[in-house]
Amino acid sequence: MEEKYIKWATITIFVCGGLILIANYAKDYFTKEKARKEKEAAQRENAMQGEIVAPESKPAPHSQAAQLPEEMVELKIGGMTCAFKKSQFEAGVETPKCLQVGNTVPVIIKLKGGKLFISTKIFDKAGKMVCEIDDNEWTVNKNNFYKRNYDSTAVEVIDQYDNIVLSAEVKNKNSIHVYGIFNAIGQAFIFAYGDVTETLEYFPQAIKIIEQMEDRPWDELYREKAKKIPRVFLYNGKDYLGKRVS
Repeated sequence: MEEKYIKWATITIFVCGGLILIANYAKDYFTKEKARKEKEAAQRENAMQGEIVAPESKPAPHSQAAQLPEEMVELKIGGMTCAFKKSQFEAGVETPKCLQVGNTVPVIIKLKGGKLFISTKIFDKAGKMVCEIDDNEWTVNKNNFYKRNYDSTAVEVIDQYDNIVLSAEVKNKNSIHVYGIFNAIGQAFIFAYGDVTETLEYFPQAIKIIEQMEDRPWDELYREKAKKIPRVFLYNGKDYLGKRVS
């Protein structure tokens, strides 16, 4: 009888010990998981706001920006380049003043105290607004389809298909480069990257003609052009904010 009691007592101790270990493990796991989620939430919140500061570097000796007077700033959108007074950037310069293609939705660029602020609305092909940024902060981001990443000199927005819809970078105090996909509503998308600016019409009649001429779907052409826009930032992993591709 005594041996049986000792046996059951031993089993009970082992079981209780095991349950305590499991409980401690579960508590530790859920504590870490809570901390991880809180950290990710904080990172997402940080990605919705922030300031972009112009670097101290000077323009390359042979660039157009190097030839500008000190009070002027170069705005380069793909293959199109314009120059504005710094005072104009304080109030906000709209990209259509440089990118004059149809009824293009403007990106408003401000420079205040050497800091870059971007405001724009992003529309889909149907003309519906899906995203809005006001001075670097989200005001609309339906279904959280759009992601944003930035560091001290650049800001980038990608859509749910990983296409870069907007990329702006302060190269130096006299030069700002803007890339992305600009929507001339009801007419065409304008793709700006490197030294290239090209269009892809999307009204119904144009789509039919383009598909016949290219002998492939319009969507395939869109994806092909979109992938030409170079990505600046990473979007994978837990701590991607502020991290560049290279």
